[in-house]
Amino acid sequence: MASEDNPPRSDWVHKYFWQIALVVSFSVVLVISLLLSFYRPHWAFYLLSEVAAVGLGITFGWWWVDFDYSKPESLSSPVGDQWNLRKSLGFFHSRVAMTSQDLFNITIVGPTIKREQVLFARELVRNYWQLAGKKEPAGSGGRAGQSQSTEPTDRKSLKITKCVALPTHVIVYFSQALDVTPTSNPSLPANYHVHALVPAVPPAVPILGAPVPIAGASYDVINRAAVLQLGEVQKTGQSLGVIVNDVTSAGNPIAPPNNTFQVQVNGEATPPPAPVSRNEEQLRKILQTPYAIGMGVITRDDDNNLKNEYFAESELSLGLILPMILVVLGLVLTPQIGLQPQIGLQKVWWVLMCAAMAAISMGMFLVGVERYHKYRMELKLLILGNWQKQQDAKKAASTVNSTKKTPAAPASSSAPVAVNPLVVEVHMQPQAEKPATPTVQGKPGGQPTTMPETPETSGQRKPDEPPKKGPKDVF
Repeated sequence: MASEDNPPRSDWVHKYFWQIALVVSFSVVLVISLLLSFYRPHWAFYLLSEVAAVGLGITFGWWWVDFDYSKPESLSSPVGDQWNLRKSLGFFHSRVAMTSQDLFNITIVGPTIKREQVLFARELVRNYWQLAGKKEPAGSGGRAGQSQSTEPTDRKSLKITKCVALPTHVIVYFSQALDVTPTSNPSLPANYHVHALVPAVPPAVPILGAPVPIAGASYDVINRAAVLQLGEVQKTGQSLGVIVNDVTSAGNPIAPPNNTFQVQVNGEATPPPAPVSRNEEQLRKILQTPYAIGMGVITRDDDNNLKNEYFAESELSLGLILPMILVVLGLVLTPQIGLQPQIGLQKVWWVLMCAAMAAISMGMFLVGVERYHKYRMELKLLILGNWQKQQDAKKAASTVNSTKKTPAAPASSSAPVAVNPLVVEVHMQPQAEKPATPTVQGKPGGQPTTMPETPETSGQRKPDEPPKKGPKDVF
């Protein structure tokens, strides 16, 4: 019976059908063309042998790339070799994972990778970043010497620090490394009990429901975690109760015993490490180069610079395959060099030449694919970084605007304020009526002239003048 890591041969043949068909076809053509070139030397047979050898090398390269990309499909648990991601995820996925955890969480999704395997891969990469000390998401289990929670942990006590529930697995993290002995084996499924919780209205405690069968258990020494494989697939949102017994750390049992750790199946190994405003669907759209350029995240010059640095190397590597075929054909057709396979020694050299061309063409194809992958990764990292800067700038601007709109609070709202009544007094003073100023008629057609105001004209008397009987008219 085939295991999960080694799929059945029928599935393997179906998955790599085109690669197998091309390998068989090029191999047959190569053997026939080599035999014909031995007995009927002709440039067409030489060229056909070279093309078949190059095609065989490129097909083997394509096969390896496809196999490397499909390595996450063989993950059967979220626990693996965190220090060697290439072994679990392959070269291309591990390079992205060791460069940016956020970018890996977005790009790992594919049509051939199941959701559970995506979650396993994300959990594996999270453990790698945690062990490497580069990034530690809040509330995640860490290596020995790193705190697992906000509360101090007694080194002598063994506790459950965190549980993660997936539809098919439950991961239990411990505060201390567990003993692996015949009497205390953390890999025994009998030491764990998982029950479905029946919800209750607070302050009532949820009730333990039907037990969930445990198909298998494994203990990860590095992460101090036990991975329980459930016998039944749980629905997202289902509450589970986990009970751990008969496990010890340095001889100390778990405390408190028979304690039920509640966890909810959320379908995710850990909360996404992205900011609040980040959305995977939006990020996948942003990572498309034309869309990113249209949104102003990057410029056309940024894309061209990365193309000149990485993508040009990919084109150069793949473009050298055809000149190699022509150069070898010219060497064979040159009599002075003596590579024509007409006698025994030349036949051996010609076979070795075709084998070398297959190996060289495979190497050139892999270099071209690697450079293209490097270009795509660097471009997506640039887009992701610029987009994050824009989001941070928008968030900072909105914070500043909200601060400006918020009125300043008084220095002390509880201090008493003395209020005095406002009193307004209005005083009316009599004003002396001022007589009109007399005017003198000027010349005909002219404007009337206003005479200057004098004591005579104003009706006021001088201080040394006796009072008059009455005003006089002035002409």
